[in-house]
Amino acid sequence: MNTSITEIWSRVLNGDADAWEELVSEYTTLVYSVARKRGLNQVDAEDCTQQTWMALYTQRDTIKDADKLPNWLASTAFRRAMRIHRSRYTREKIAQNSTVGESPITPDMHLSLIERRKILKEAFEKLDERCSVLLHSLFFALEDKSYVKLAKKLRIPLNSLGPTRKRCLEKLRKLLKDYDEIWY
Repeated sequence: MNTSITEIWSRVLNGDADAWEELVSEYTTLVYSVARKRGLNQVDAEDCTQQTWMALYTQRDTIKDADKLPNWLASTAFRRAMRIHRSRYTREKIAQNSTVGESPITPDMHLSLIERRKILKEAFEKLDERCSVLLHSLFFALEDKSYVKLAKKLRIPLNSLGPTRKRCLEKLRKLLKDYDEIWY
């Protein structure tokens, strides 16, 4: 890239369509490769790439430091790839467990799911508020929360979000350990 990312980003923010095309051209390989490394097939990786670019476009006014843009793209692509992967895995599991004319979930499976949801809810209630909000926002919220918005909501530095997420997941895992026979 002949022009610095800061210059290109400044032009993007000023509505320059050519700058947007230059940015997309430069970083699409990065976004696509993150999706593929997460295990997505070609079609899903292309969807993930498109969703990542749409997220950047809709959130472009929130990104002030252009030098952090490659990291933002990679982490956004990773989170979207995880969602796509989970969604595909769930659909495949349901399809595997169902046959024509049968319910995909047996009554026993349904009761087990209800119990697991109850246990997860109880574990979340035992977490401190920051961990509860962080994990819910990352894994259960329907709306897409960018790391920037989430860091602001939790009032923590953006670069602390990953380590905080890791510590919160560890706390949740320890709480769920008491329910080994049901959860694992």
